Amino acid sequence: MIKNRQPPDYDRFADEFLYQYFPANFIKVRAEIRTGISLLGNNLSVLDLGCGSGASTAAIVQAAREIGVNISGIVAIDKSPAQIEVFRDTTEKWIKMVFPNVSVDLVQGDVLDRLADIEPSGFDVKLSSFLTTEISQRESDRISSFVGSGGLVLDVSSPEGCSKNYGEVVANYEFEKAPIHRAAVREVHPATLVKYFETWRKHDFSQLQALFTPSVVYEISSSKCLRGFGELSSYWEENSREQRDVCWEILSCYMSNNTTQAEWRSVFERIDKSCTYVVLGRLEFTEDAGLISTFRESYTRKSYAAR
Repeated sequence: MIKNRQPPDYDRFADEFLYQYFPANFIKVRAEIRTGISLLGNNLSVLDLGCGSGASTAAIVQAAREIGVNISGIVAIDKSPAQIEVFRDTTEKWIKMVFPNVSVDLVQGDVLDRLADIEPSGFDVKLSSFLTTEISQRESDRISSFVGSGGLVLDVSSPEGCSKNYGEVVANYEFEKAPIHRAAVREVHPATLVKYFETWRKHDFSQLQALFTPSVVYEISSSKCLRGFGELSSYWEENSREQRDVCWEILSCYMSNNTTQAEWRSVFERIDKSCTYVVLGRLEFTEDAGLISTFRESYTRKSYAAR
């Protein structure tokens, strides 16, 4: 996170930021967004708050192109004239090569000053890239409230050390090297998803009935299917005897109607095997009256000898 929440001089160092951060942001957003936009239908509209030179918008365009989804309109806002100029001279031209009929509206100005002129429900995808790390908590809450009205929300922000983590992702594609930061979970994630991971972290069985329906169907990596609350409770109790010091992070989250999809990462100690597990997974669940009725997850893991 930027110290004292003061942004760098994006006008003075426009070329440097383009060189250093554009590829990393592009790769991260493209990886996270593909599943989400596939749930939204066709002819999508995109709002990018704090767009910079357009890395995140370009990633969404590329992801849409790969899965055959059309982007019909883009509104991108940034207060840096130099960043907007780079967006217009490079990213916008490429976007219009991909989607010749797309409408691109680049707005130079302070995002907070422009919110009153925008109807957030008119956009299918709303994103911000490190914007909330450079403003006050009150301003960040205002933006979170603004973008949280429907559609797909992607907040590309991380806590201290994020640039190092991005570099590792770009160079090595090795998820286990980047440290877990629970603070990376932001308010835009649905409450049920956060409650699920916190229940796992605490092994708090009293919360299971507040999460799942009595007839829940819970599938694990296509190898195990639990049916009903009794089987699920037994499975969680077994995990509580084998795991401790669970840390978790939501890497990406997509919501459509009553369905939630997420990519996640966790680290925990496996007590019975005297080792540490690093796990990367995906999950999908549907809700019925606020409770999870179907749940599917798959994951890969690596183990390391306990120190």
